[in-house]
Amino acid sequence: MTGATMNLRCTRENSVSGPTVAMRRTTYHNVSSRGHDLWPIRKALTLSDVDITHPFLTLPRQPVEDHIVVHLTPQDRDHLRNVEHVSVNAQDDDTGGMYVMKLKWRGSYYNLIGKWGKIVRGKGLDVGREIKIRWANGCLHFSVSPQQNVVIPQMQIVAAPQEPQQWPITKVLTLSDVDINHPFLPLPRRPVEDHILVYLTPQERELLRNEEQVNVNALDYDTGELYVMKLKWRGNYYNLIGKWGKIIRRKGLGVGKEIKIRWANKCLHFSVPQEQNSAAPVVLDQWPIKKALTLSDVDTNHPFLTLPGKIS
Repeated sequence: MTGATMNLRCTRENSVSGPTVAMRRTTYHNVSSRGHDLWPIRKALTLSDVDITHPFLTLPRQPVEDHIVVHLTPQDRDHLRNVEHVSVNAQDDDTGGMYVMKLKWRGSYYNLIGKWGKIVRGKGLDVGREIKIRWANGCLHFSVSPQQNVVIPQMQIVAAPQEPQQWPITKVLTLSDVDINHPFLPLPRRPVEDHILVYLTPQERELLRNEEQVNVNALDYDTGELYVMKLKWRGNYYNLIGKWGKIIRRKGLGVGKEIKIRWANKCLHFSVPQEQNSAAPVVLDQWPIKKALTLSDVDTNHPFLTLPGKIS
């Protein structure tokens, strides 16, 4: 780096001088003067980004290397190349808050870890919100665009509304939903708060807000069986746990089945409609197994492809 660039950066304890160490065959070059976008790195947050149980922010490799790694010391870049983490100062430009975070290279992407869970909670981050990132004055800066719609209080509960439909919560089951080795059913936050939490007691809602579990009676509408289950808040969704693995086995649940949920008579009701055996023509597909690749599928540090156990 040039002397001018080094004067711009914050003093770091592990700063050293020496030749630039490239993390790839291409060499790094200073691109800080390229482009006119104040925020060169932007990302719409995904479910895994806002999961406070495993808090980390996944960032694409090329923009991070072009706009952040280029400002780090050769020693820091060498640490990243060896899949070690590097400490960086991070400033929330929306609030002025400062955090010491860690950047780690994952082969095809970078993870920003450290205080990310605290940021998710403090800013009330949710799926779809856009985070903007840049490097300036020896520090990583980030900002989250405000929500377009009305600001929603984090856990404020209002009077129970009239249900406009019989089953206000519906979800198509995914592979993780029907994994009996880790049995839990994640449900989106807003529908649960609108159609279930409004019926709970203030004490139960306080327990959920403190990330403690609450017991709920759950009735299988299809069979009449009653289960005692547990509901737990996970930041941007709620986990239904307890007897979920037993329900998966008994009902033979698989990927693609739709579960419907409602609250009635002080009890959570759920239903999984049976597939109708209509006289649909059988189409012979030359490629019976198809999958859209996920981030874990293309992680070169842990190279494996996950395929569903049963194709319906």
